[in-house]
Parts: sequence; structure tokens; C-alpha cells
Amino acid sequence: MKQPSSPSPHPSRFDKLTVPSSVEGPLTPHQAALVIFAKAPVPGEVKTRLCPPLTPDEAATLHGSFVLDMLERTKLAVAKLQLPFHRYLACAPSSELVFFKIMEERQGVRLLDQEGEDLGQRMHRTFAGLFAKGYTHVIIVGTDVPTLPLSIYQEGLRIPPLQLYDRGTLNETLATLIKINVRVPDRVWGDLSAQYAAAQVGKRGLEKLLVRYGADEVEAYMSELLDYAERLTRAEIKTWPRGRYEFADYIDSDGFSDAPIPIKAAITVRDDGTLLVDYTGSSPQVKGALNSTLSFTHSLTYLSVRCVLPKDVPNNVGFFRCIEVKVPEASVLNPVMPGPCAARALTGYRVFDTMLGALAQIVPERVPAAGEGGNSVICISGLRPDRRPFIIVDMICGAWGGRPDKDGLEAVTNASQNLSNMPVEVMEAEHPVRVEEYAFVPDSCGAGRWRGGVGLRRTYRILAPEALLQMRTDRVTFAPYGLAGGEPGGRSRNFLEIAGTRESLPGKVTMSVPRDALIVHEQAGAGGFGDPLDREPERIVEDLLDGKITAAFAQRHYGVAVDAAMQVDAVATARLRAARGAATNAT
Repeated sequence: MKQPSSPSPHPSRFDKLTVPSSVEGPLTPHQAALVIFAKAPVPGEVKTRLCPPLTPDEAATLHGSFVLDMLERTKLAVAKLQLPFHRYLACAPSSELVFFKIMEERQGVRLLDQEGEDLGQRMHRTFAGLFAKGYTHVIIVGTDVPTLPLSIYQEGLRIPPLQLYDRGTLNETLATLIKINVRVPDRVWGDLSAQYAAAQVGKRGLEKLLVRYGADEVEAYMSELLDYAERLTRAEIKTWPRGRYEFADYIDSDGFSDAPIPIKAAITVRDDGTLLVDYTGSSPQVKGALNSTLSFTHSLTYLSVRCVLPKDVPNNVGFFRCIEVKVPEASVLNPVMPGPCAARALTGYRVFDTMLGALAQIVPERVPAAGEGGNSVICISGLRPDRRPFIIVDMICGAWGGRPDKDGLEAVTNASQNLSNMPVEVMEAEHPVRVEEYAFVPDSCGAGRWRGGVGLRRTYRILAPEALLQMRTDRVTFAPYGLAGGEPGGRSRNFLEIAGTRESLPGKVTMSVPRDALIVHEQAGAGGFGDPLDREPERIVEDLLDGKITAAFAQRHYGVAVDAAMQVDAVATARLRAARGAATNAT
């Protein structure tokens, strides 16, 4: 449960309950509390419904084992998943009992008393007390869940498919549940309201068509439009060379181990104008929240193919009929419960990159080199001095790879997304941070006849008393690939600077940062397309003058030398390129 942003307008019998005396003292503002409700293992007072067949002593022993198991499992979850939790053991009848004191000493759990006439009152008082202490998120669990997987603690809220609106009537209970489980309910509810409004616009447009033309005629035209897309797609695929085309790309890690996560795609072009896309060989599902749902994997597959189809093919499910997708179960692209998938967008980006790598073998004249690897996500959250929560989710749009006939682009949305970079002025006006640099990263582009786009650098100075930093970045280990002889783009980098001391950070991290800390993210550059020696020296000089590359980069990657006036040294360039060409031929 998350702390409500305002008191409920509907008083309840719990409103006048007092806060437990055992919950007191200051706390850093961003933290969450995981509370385990437990009774003392007293024979005859716990698990009585198991007696018989168990004796009271055996039932009490079993209950004590449940408590111990839950404490050990949650301790492991907090450590392995780096969760910003404090663990509490809510004790009944009293935290002063020896059993609970032993648990406190051995398991490192904090104790508090359950207070209230019934379970509802005791839970309410616990929520109220911990919120009053400064926690913004509180989770209460019991001890009878020995099979609860560790990964479940990464999921802030699990809601099955439910109707938010039924025939235009809002489900107030569901709306309230959503609002109290997010840190910025006004923004989240604004997004949901906008989605509902957009759906209503589409609904009204469809109703107008039905009134004007009748349901039968509208349905006939819709069906024909789908069939038309299928016919055009089949006709196009029949012009492609038959065969099986394979490609693999990698996500650096899931944040819990250093093991790379392979994404493998094999595209078979069939005689009937259809494709088989087989992801066999991709990574098993992972502990981190990067697992992609099957529907999302299908979506990125269709998108990738659509990007290389002629532009006159209608963008509808008609062309989906020409694509068969095979995804192994329990893989990172088709997880089974309880595989977490809240951060699956990164995996979707890599599916897109992998598909384009395979498609480049089929229609090379239509596919660019790899982009930055997907929007980086820099999340900074906490409380302002007046204890109002803030959260920044900065999804940084980066670079496109070199194209078959053009250079890559910078600071634009990934081709598999539809976003834009947050303006610095907006971020600073609404949140306690200062963006001290927003710039290109020189020399981060992949060299090629058509160079890749350069990466971006964003730096954030923390102005709040403390903040929680969460980074979901990638391409730290595996650089964006080049095509047709183009070189890979530069890798991404992360840094944290505190009191003038700078240290490197991994691509994925969750940690507390103090006031005045400086967070630095350098996004990967994009891959190049074509042989770098085919790039005109004039374009290289233009990149130098724009600050996208340095003279050293021009000499090392392009074999181009420039003088102090930033003019091409023709003699030195001819010598460098001849030497590079000879070395290439020798290998």
C-alpha cells in the first residue's frame, strides 16, 4: 500500500484509531516498509485447525518454521534484488516475547506490536503508524506463503485485467486502488484519463461511420482493407531471396548478474510470401524485470517487418497474417509466472535490433545500422523538503544508425518508440534537480561511409535532501552494431560524483544518493553504415566543426588528417588511407 495523497472524503471506523507506540522516530523519506504479521508460536493458540492430525506442540513448531522461513526469504529478497525496504515483524501478542527477540537479533528485523481489536484494525494502525514515521510505501504479508517467489517483491502492484469503465461508468474502487498505489497519482490518473478520452474519440468516429454507411458496408470495407494489406505484403515478400537468415544481439545483463542476455532471431522466407520468425536460442527468462510478454514480442516482430515493407502497405493486422512467430516458453521473450516484466521495453528494443540485423541480410538497401540500443531510463525520486513526493522518469531518446544513403540522426526517438526528450527547463521547474549538461558525446558515433548518430550526455545535480536513483541503461558491454563494413557505435557509460569524487556505475542500478550528488549518463552512439574509407573528407571536416568527432577520431577511423585550420591535409590523408587499405587487404 502507498501513502494516500489526501484524507479519504468518506470517514470510516478506523479514522480515530491511535498510532502504535512502537512506531516512532525519523526516517529517510524514500524508503518502503515490508511488514510480516506473525503470532508467537504458542501451543494451542496457532494453527489450531491443523489439530488433529497435528498435536498443539507440532502445530506451534510448524508455525514457528513458517515465521522463520518468511524472515529468511524476505531478507534474501531485499539483499539480492537491492530493494529499498525496511523489514518489520508485527508481533502478537507482544514483541517482548523471547521468540520475537531472537528473530530480531538473528534476522535483523525490526519489531512492532500489533494493536487493535481485530485484524483490520491492527493492519490499519500499522499502515498509519509507518506512514506517520515517513515511509511512502508499506507492504503487509502473512507467514503462510512459503512459495512466494522473490521476484514478486519487484512488482509494485499486481492487478488482473479489470474494467476501469463499464458503459461509461467509472469503477471508483479500482480508480482508488490505482491512485493510492502510485507516487504521483495526479499524473498517472491524467494519463489514464487521456487514454480513455482518446478511446471515446475513436468510438464516436466509428459510430458516425456506422450511422452514415451502415454496419454491413463498414464491415465489408474494413475486411477488404485487411485483405489488401495481406496481398501487398505477400507480393513484396515473394520478391525477397528465399532462405533462412539468422542474427543475434545481446542485452548487457538484467542487473542481478553479469551474464549477458542473448536475443536470437532466425527469419525464414517462404515461397508463399510469408515469413517464419523463430526466436529459439534466446535467453531463458531472467530474475530482473526485463522479461518481455509474448504479445510485446509479437508487436516488435511485426514492427520490424513493417519498417522494411513499402510505405503504401496499410498498417493493420492484415500484414500480420504473413508472419508466423515462434517463441520458446519460459524464455526472456515469453516468460511464465512469476517472471517480472515491468522493464520489458529494453528487451523490446533489442528484439527490434535483432530483427533488423536479420532483415539486413534480406533487404540490405532498406535497413540502417543499430541505434543507441533503446531509450535510457533515468529515474530519480524522493520527497521535497515539504514532504511532497516527486519522481523523474527521464527516457532519453538517442541516436539512429547510419542509413544506406544518409548519416544517422541524434536526439530522436528510437524507431521502435514514439517519444521525445524532456526539455531541461520543464524538468528543473517541476523537480528538485539541476541539469548541468545536455550535450553530444564526441567520438561516440560509429564510423562509416554514413556515420551513426552521436550519443547524448545528461547530468543531474540532486537538490533534494536525498533521492532514490534507478538507472535502466544498456549497451555498456555490447556496442550498437554497424552494417556493410560500418563500425560499431560507442558504448554507454554512467558515473556518480559525490564531493568531487567520481566513480563508474553499472548499466542497471538502484541506490540512494545524497544532496548535491551529480549523476552522469552518457548514452551509446549508433553504428555506422558502409566502409569508413568511402566517406568524403568534406563530411568528416563538417563533423569536426560540429563537435561530433575529434581530429584524433578522424585520423584513427577515417584515415583523414586535418591541419590547424581544420582543413584536410591531402598528402597526409592519402598516406593514411593507403596504409589502412593495405592493412585491410592483408587481413
